[in-house]
Amino acid sequence: LYTNQKSIYTSCEYYCYMSDEIVSVEDVDLQDIYRVEVEAWGDDLSASKSTIEERLDTHAEGFVGIKNGNELVGYLYGIRYDHDEVDPRTWEEATDLDLHDPESDQMYITTVGVSEDHRGQGYGTKLLQGLEERAREIGVQEIYLGRRDTKGNEKFYESNGYEEVEKIEGWWPEDGSSEGHGVMMKKEV
Repeated sequence: LYTNQKSIYTSCEYYCYMSDEIVSVEDVDLQDIYRVEVEAWGDDLSASKSTIEERLDTHAEGFVGIKNGNELVGYLYGIRYDHDEVDPRTWEEATDLDLHDPESDQMYITTVGVSEDHRGQGYGTKLLQGLEERAREIGVQEIYLGRRDTKGNEKFYESNGYEEVEKIEGWWPEDGSSEGHGVMMKKEV
């Protein structure tokens, strides 16, 4: 009997995993996006609801979410801008919505967030793939991102085809994880 119950549980795990769905902003509620933001970044680093709403109003095409069943478990957001012109030196500069250029063939990922309970299960990779597909559809040829200079996220982004462009001192506020150092990465799509 225990084996049968375990088999049923394993089937449910497989089915639940297979029900993952990439979604657009129209398919989610602002409250769900904010919940994931706080779960992913904590109270101190997460964006406010009004900031998230402003991002979505500025460039809804830059939003990609992922649901497990009916629950939003992760999202990422990017804005289009000319990286060569902007050349951001801090995360704040890179996420400035005034830089958004809807005609640019370059995009910068401002946020990647996956709920803590769902990390390490491939959701981040699926989000990147979903954004890359959308980017190709809207004429984006290069995607940039800035990340903390830590080994864990280095391996993640490199395994998804992103290459280091440069290291940047003072990219993040110092929080103990990377002493404020960041790495700009890019991928041609």
